[in-house]
Amino acid sequence: MSDTRAAFRGWSWLTASMVQRFLREGMVLRSMIFPVALVIFVLVGTVGFVTWWRVEGAALTPALATPAFRAAIEDAGGTVIVTDTPEAVVRAGQAAFGSDGKTLWLDHTGMPPQKLESAFRQQLGTVWRPYQTSEMRSSASKSDTSSTGIAQFIGALFAMYGVVFGAGAIARDRDDGTLDAELSVALPMWVSALSRWSAATIVLGLFYAMSVAMLHAVIGLATPWALAINGATAASTAAAVGMAAIGRGGKTRGFAGPMSAGLVIVMSLFSVGLTNPEWSLNLPIASLISTQVGAAPLFALALGPLYAWWFARRVAVG
Repeated sequence: MSDTRAAFRGWSWLTASMVQRFLREGMVLRSMIFPVALVIFVLVGTVGFVTWWRVEGAALTPALATPAFRAAIEDAGGTVIVTDTPEAVVRAGQAAFGSDGKTLWLDHTGMPPQKLESAFRQQLGTVWRPYQTSEMRSSASKSDTSSTGIAQFIGALFAMYGVVFGAGAIARDRDDGTLDAELSVALPMWVSALSRWSAATIVLGLFYAMSVAMLHAVIGLATPWALAINGATAASTAAAVGMAAIGRGGKTRGFAGPMSAGLVIVMSLFSVGLTNPEWSLNLPIASLISTQVGAAPLFALALGPLYAWWFARRVAVG
């Protein structure tokens, strides 16, 4: 019982130490923050440009375009387009509003100015509730798919990070003697390997969850919790793959071969999810494609202890 308690305590301390080491490295922090920061910067910049460039016009029929109404629209910062087909003008994106006096058409690609909407309400003397057409519902569905795709792409990037984290945590510490020092302590040999996998899982999972939260705040995600869990699952699995792939690679034996093998395995699993979506629910890394949570996290949690057992067996054999 005391041996088990000592092993658990050693695993806890080594995991906390590894997390601290990861977070102290500036390159690690930059690599975690850069992808989502770049995506959000581009999205916000695009929205700002579209908002600035977009013409806020009002398409009116000749009977509705009275001098007083035209003046009210122009005072609100809009332009007036006189046409017999205001609906077609709005659908073409040439105006934010359109009306024939009975029906009001709104451009659903953006939020029209409140002053312009107020001018319409005062002129028509009524209130309305916008009706979402099937075209608008289809557009919203495509938007959800696009935003989910962005999160999944960043998840694939974090999975590749997992290979680097896992391989580096073993090779670097073995080359500088840190791993040998840990193995000389009176603890089971699997503790060192499991603590490195646990630390990589915590850091990658935490930062990916933060990335999903930021994306959800900016563009909205249909299933943020499922994406965060599946992304953390992929990163955790990739860390175990990287640790296993590095083998005895390092400064003397080289990194290129083991790292390439680990990345190939990870991207192959990701490709399985792309080509066979029905497998993505239960297969780690392939689960990045899924918007639901299946059995993949359970398999990922088993990989860490499995690798730690294999590591201890390999070290014992020599």
